[in-house]
Amino acid sequence: MMKKNHLLKLSLTILTVCFAFLLVACGQKEEVTYYQRIDQSNQFDMRLTYYHKGDVVTKQTTENFISYKSLGIDESQEEQKNAAKAKIEELSKQYQTVKGIKEKVSFDKNGIKENIEIDYDKADLKELASLPGMMISNEKNAKKISMKASGEALEKSGFKKVENGKFEELKNNKNNKKS
Repeated sequence: MMKKNHLLKLSLTILTVCFAFLLVACGQKEEVTYYQRIDQSNQFDMRLTYYHKGDVVTKQTTENFISYKSLGIDESQEEQKNAAKAKIEELSKQYQTVKGIKEKVSFDKNGIKENIEIDYDKADLKELASLPGMMISNEKNAKKISMKASGEALEKSGFKKVENGKFEELKNNKNNKKS
């Protein structure tokens, strides 16, 4: 009888530990981390929002505004603006075909706006790495995006971490209101 009680207690302890582990693993709270790179003189603003559970990034959204000035284009030169628009639309088409990405580009009199959303649960990292402008880990067999490694790479590239999503606004561009 005592042996049965001991086995029962041991089994219950193992089940409790396994159940607690599953609750912690499945119940990990999603966090949000923000980064921005902004240049007031050249009028560009790049905002990245990372959704992650621990160190694993699950989704990323990016809002970019790039003025024609920062591209070396005179705003009064429609021919230059149209050439830039054609080139950017061509690049945009590459993003449209990749699973897990939603990308939209729009043009106004001051520059180019781009919105990107990446669902890392659906996207193929090797395919993402092949896209122009994407910074993906150098690891060939990477299966996930690391929040820590992403943050370090962004900060080395001039991005600053933003607290509570309170991004700095461009001062001279009235048409660059972010929603």
